[in-house]
Amino acid sequence: MGISKKANASGISNILSKPLSEDKVIETIAQFIHSKVSQTPVSINEIPHIEEKNNRFTKKAIDLNEGARILGKDRTHAERMLREFMRSLPESRTEIEKAYRSNNVNEFSDVIHQFYGGLCYVGAPYLRQAAKELENTLVKKEKHQVNRFYQRLLDEMSAVEKEFEKDFL
Repeated sequence: MGISKKANASGISNILSKPLSEDKVIETIAQFIHSKVSQTPVSINEIPHIEEKNNRFTKKAIDLNEGARILGKDRTHAERMLREFMRSLPESRTEIEKAYRSNNVNEFSDVIHQFYGGLCYVGAPYLRQAAKELENTLVKKEKHQVNRFYQRLLDEMSAVEKEFEKDFL
């Protein structure tokens, strides 16, 4: 009996095999939410930061609904805050890269803390999460993790920039 048959016999209805991609995990979770397991259908709009397009589920780098909730305002205010943040992002990126290269942990921590503070009012959940993880890593002095979280922060910045250019310019 193969792994799939064994799993099915045990009540497992879906298996993801390695290597896992983030898109495939998101798509599988979204399908599970829509499955028979849930007696009440769930709208994809109820799953934060995920968008359905052509029956594919993708992660959204920018979530104006979240921005509106954070601000306690409407999407117009959230978009205005996002645009202001995006104007400062190139300078912030330069400052973060410079602080990283300086090898001065205190300076780098301060720059990341300020950047994270600005993100707290913007609907960019994955970028905010990346900044928070990097900040926590620096606070805990986990030097072996800094490079990984720094790279993730840069990747999420690029994702926000790309999505902003596509959807808001």
